[in-house]
Amino acid sequence: MTSKEKNLSLENKLTYEAMVLKNLLDYGIDIVNRSISLTGEVDDDMFTTLDLGMSYMEKESKKAITVKISSFGGCIHSCFSIVGRIRDSKCTVHTKGYGKIMSSATLILASGTGKRSISQYARYMWHEISYGLLHDRHSMNKHEVKVADEDWALFCQHMESFSNTDAKFWKKKGEIKDWYVPLDELVELGAVDEVF
Repeated sequence: MTSKEKNLSLENKLTYEAMVLKNLLDYGIDIVNRSISLTGEVDDDMFTTLDLGMSYMEKESKKAITVKISSFGGCIHSCFSIVGRIRDSKCTVHTKGYGKIMSSATLILASGTGKRSISQYARYMWHEISYGLLHDRHSMNKHEVKVADEDWALFCQHMESFSNTDAKFWKKKGEIKDWYVPLDELVELGAVDEVF
């Protein structure tokens, strides 16, 4: 290969890498600053974004990764996938909450393995999980109610493991329709480490 061909090959590689970096940024993945932004509905696409970004960064180094979250919540099972991926990382994962940390997003924020922080401008809302499109336990069959109750119990158990407050507390607070938690109380409960 001539030096001209090598330079052209290097140029193509750099162009390709610049395109990959731009595409990653479009999905909220900033590999230069080792951060991933999770916004919108908690769903399988959010898991894919997180996994793609973390997998790339984990290959590059063992330095900490920051996951920034702003979400009204979403699917509890996608939430469990995201939490599992964060907890599985060999890198320390800092979580930072912005704007809205609600429903299933609360567990994602609490699951960080490093510093877990929330913006003073954020709203944090905890409630019992909803039941899909039904939103009505009375229209569900026994099996659906049983599964939903198991999911809710598991959600509260996970929150217990990420905080200094037991699952019974979280379950009882979930009985309040929408509990908007004062941010300083989140620190006391151990659900986050700091308000910034």
